[in-house]
Amino acid sequence: VVVMNAGMVEQIDIPQAIYYRPASLFVARFLGMSNFLPGQLENSKDGMRVLTALGHYPLSLSSMANLSANPVSQDPEIPVTVLLRPDALYLDRHLPCQITGIVQEVSFRGRDCQLIVLSEGISLVLEIPIKKSPPKAGAKVTLGFDPEEALLVYT
Repeated sequence: VVVMNAGMVEQIDIPQAIYYRPASLFVARFLGMSNFLPGQLENSKDGMRVLTALGHYPLSLSSMANLSANPVSQDPEIPVTVLLRPDALYLDRHLPCQITGIVQEVSFRGRDCQLIVLSEGISLVLEIPIKKSPPKAGAKVTLGFDPEEALLVYT
């Protein structure tokens, strides 16, 4: 599969690789991803982290895979965007990365339920199994994600 932008190739790969590792913000938007957290890289005693409006999050080697191909990789002066797929966010999970917010919308989607959660002015979309009783609009919730499931791209 080839993803192009204004006649220029953005990414060439198999569909699964493009979905799980979009090479750019354009590719992520083209795929319909909706959770984008602008941030800055920072060094910490525990390794690289990213500072976003929603908090400081540790980075895994896999989340930084797209950055390593760039000659200016891991430069804290260059802005990055954290990409989180809706299926990579979890409701009330005890995961290393936590985000609190208020449920804005709950939509039934067959086997799943889609939630839109507002945190610090940023809307986040997540999908949860319908088996679980979804929270109601207006409820305060804690979302969790694993840094292995986050991806960074240069902004």
